Parts: sequence; structure tokens; C-alpha cells
Amino acid sequence: MATHSEHPDVDWIVWQAQDLIQARRFKDALRVLQRGLEIEPANRTLWEQLLHCSIELRDPRRAVEALERLTLVDPGAQEFWAEKGYLHLLMNEVEEGIDALLTSLRIRPRNTADWELLARAFIAIEDWDDALWAAANAVDVDPNSAVAWYNYGVACFVLEQYGPAIRAAEIAVSLDPFIARYTEEWVGVAREILESNALREWLPVEDIDAA
Repeated sequence: MATHSEHPDVDWIVWQAQDLIQARRFKDALRVLQRGLEIEPANRTLWEQLLHCSIELRDPRRAVEALERLTLVDPGAQEFWAEKGYLHLLMNEVEEGIDALLTSLRIRPRNTADWELLARAFIAIEDWDDALWAAANAVDVDPNSAVAWYNYGVACFVLEQYGPAIRAAEIAVSLDPFIARYTEEWVGVAREILESNALREWLPVEDIDAA
């Protein structure tokens, strides 16, 4: 919703941009919005409209710039930090994405989608301890999330916590059977390792050496 500005010209620009956006003339709307921001560079409504146009035009770099300004204008707005994190990750800017998601989660800690995305970001850079931490938080917030359980299982598997990895995979598949195609191979490996370890604990030392 548009807010009234101290500058009548900016109010007119906001309304003009809204009309252009409704007509899906996003490039024209951007030009109008940029004129408004020259007059009032901290106007939240102008930046929100610019963000909307940038997303519609599939311009993530401009969208991130808008979000950076919006987080300065309203640093407590969790949704801006979350969207900023997503767009950074979309552009393979993982560290920036992680930082934005962590800020989002400090504002709203019980946000399953942010925890899931954060876990995926840590997995992407092979930071497995933090991936496990993020996935565990996602599971805690929403134990019915198949994605959260899958991420938790992957991190457990890489960290050689094979029992919890298998259990997490089983829960993920029970919640979403489609995930089975992604868990089948590493769950099989985890079971083989556990069976091998159990056999080694049971066999006498000389039989282990012979094996």
C-alpha cells in the first residue's frame, strides 16, 4: 500500500508507477520510480515497487539492490532479509545468502523455509556441521517437512552418523515418497557400513584380520 510522501511529486510518481505496473509496463515503471528515488531516496514504497518490477523483469541484481535499500529503511522487516538471501543464493553468492538468511532467522526464528534454505546453502559449500545444525532447527520447527528431514539425513550421512541418517531418510520418504529416489543409494551405503561395523564387533579379532 502506498504511503503519502512529504513531496507531492513523489506521491504522483507512486500512483503513476502503480498504473504502469498494473499495465505490465515494468520498464516504463522503473524509469518513473528512479525519478522518484532521486527526490526521496529512502521512500519504502518506491523501493518496494522497484523490487516488484525487477522480479517481473527477471533482474535479480537490481532486485537485490532494492532489497539492500529496503533492509536499511526497515531493518526489522524479516521478509526483505529472507528474499535477499534467496536471491543471493540464486546468483551463487552463497556467503551473502547465508548472512541474509541468518539475519532473517534472528528476526523470525521459527521459519521453516529459511532454515531449509540455510541448510541447503551450507550443504552447497560442504559445511556439514552447520548444515546439520540448520537442518536440525528446520526439523524442530516443522517435523512434518520432508525436505528438512532429507537435509538432516544427508548431513548425518556425510558426518558418518549412519543410524540417524537412515532414520531421517525413512521419515522423509514416509512424508514424501518421491524423495526415495534421492535417498536410496546413500541409505544403502549407510546400512552396509552399519552391518559391517556390527559384524566386526561380533567377530573375534583373528576373524576380523582374516576378513
